[in-house]
Amino acid sequence: NFIQNGQEYAYKFLKNVFIPILPIFIMGFVFKFEHEGLLLMLLEKFKNIFFVVVLLQLTYITLWLMIASRGNIRTFGYYVRNLIPAYITGLSTISSAATMPVNMMAAERNLRNSLFARTIIPATVNIHTVGSAISFTILSLATMWAFSIPLPDLHHFMLFAIPYALAKYSVAGVPGGVVVVALPLLVKYLGFTPEMAGIIAGMYLLFDPFGTATNVTGNGIFAILFYDKFGKHYQDQKHKPVKLTN
Repeated sequence: NFIQNGQEYAYKFLKNVFIPILPIFIMGFVFKFEHEGLLLMLLEKFKNIFFVVVLLQLTYITLWLMIASRGNIRTFGYYVRNLIPAYITGLSTISSAATMPVNMMAAERNLRNSLFARTIIPATVNIHTVGSAISFTILSLATMWAFSIPLPDLHHFMLFAIPYALAKYSVAGVPGGVVVVALPLLVKYLGFTPEMAGIIAGMYLLFDPFGTATNVTGNGIFAILFYDKFGKHYQDQKHKPVKLTN
């Protein structure tokens, strides 16, 4: 009960306090950069980054769908048709948690096992956020490039990447959830200034619909792969007779 109540209060705080305030925070930085004559320059630099991020996200889910369908075009098309509603819902709601019912229906059709789908999708909704990982990582490096800061070498980047990967396990599937846990890491490990933090917070919200859509689609693909590997064992366990003891 304590854990459930804590989760409920945290979600209410994010939904009712943090998310409504975040646009005001971002708008302040937008006005600041416009006053300093930097806004158009930043938008021009980030324009191409947007297409790179979306292309990488689509490539990522397409490759994993090909693996899940084992190269069978008809199976690939079947999976895509079932996952499109979840992708569109994630694109419009910008929330993996809000898209979970639609994603579970897609998984039920793809797996043809409703119980397994209703087990795996809720378990991955907050921790398997590959779309957000792609967009936020590229945006972080692009922000450093936009401010003429040298990009980190592999060693220094891994000092950021490992805590970031671990921190994403605590991210709630709500709009802007990644920003909450990732900005302090950018400041500590990559030397971000408050101005850079404001820029990446604003830009990330523009990228977030496509990141969320990739997240929920990736969860649906993960369910297919996981079921393909462990589904038979799961069914055997489900039908295994229970031994009664005194």
